[in-house]
Amino acid sequence: MTVHSKGGVENLVGYARRNFLVPLPEVESFDELNDYLLDCCERDATSRERFGKTVEELWNEEREKLQSLPERLPKACVVITSKVNRRQMVRLFGIRYSVPPQYVGQVVTVQAFVFQVIISFREKTIAVHERSYERDDEVLDPQHYLPVLLQKPGAFDRATPIVHWSLPAAFSRYHMHLKDRLRESGGTKEYIRILMLLKDNSMEEVTAAIKKATGLGVYSFDGVKNLLYQLREPAKRIGSLEVQSQCC
Repeated sequence: MTVHSKGGVENLVGYARRNFLVPLPEVESFDELNDYLLDCCERDATSRERFGKTVEELWNEEREKLQSLPERLPKACVVITSKVNRRQMVRLFGIRYSVPPQYVGQVVTVQAFVFQVIISFREKTIAVHERSYERDDEVLDPQHYLPVLLQKPGAFDRATPIVHWSLPAAFSRYHMHLKDRLRESGGTKEYIRILMLLKDNSMEEVTAAIKKATGLGVYSFDGVKNLLYQLREPAKRIGSLEVQSQCC
């Protein structure tokens, strides 16, 4: 980019800020903000004139002379490498992000996009986080810590990722029932295994399985897993088995 074109871009940014962002628009998300700005630009292109033509007309003339975009555009992110510390975290611009326990001590690649952080090891994605801009923040995925807590259930209730994990009330009630029936450590281990189901199943599905297990008086990981499977299976499969049973 030449000095002249750089100055032109900076002037246009100032123009857009003064005309489209004063006063600040009230929006619910960045997607809504982008839609608003696109609408502003399109209206401005048809109403503002330069050199006797609208901005839109000038753009259409220039577009025909532009080169085609490359087939593969570079990723719009900052890429760094970072070593995973003993707390299963990598540091990015003062913010710490978690990874699974098996990568402690390894050097990983961190891609920092505007809204997302992707962490990979040897080209394999091992963690994806929403990007934070809060100074000294820690962005922790509870699933990354469950395998370790399964071996140390006594630390479960005090673990930072668990303390800040917002779960439906049915989960904590089920945990209490498990501890009453299987003692403290045994009940917590079963509960941790149930939480691991959230890695491959939705919160709604696991919550429904836990509520059904509570209603049936079933208090175990195997019970919740079996009920989760039943909730996901189509009812017609059970019907077909019953017909076969009657025929034999």
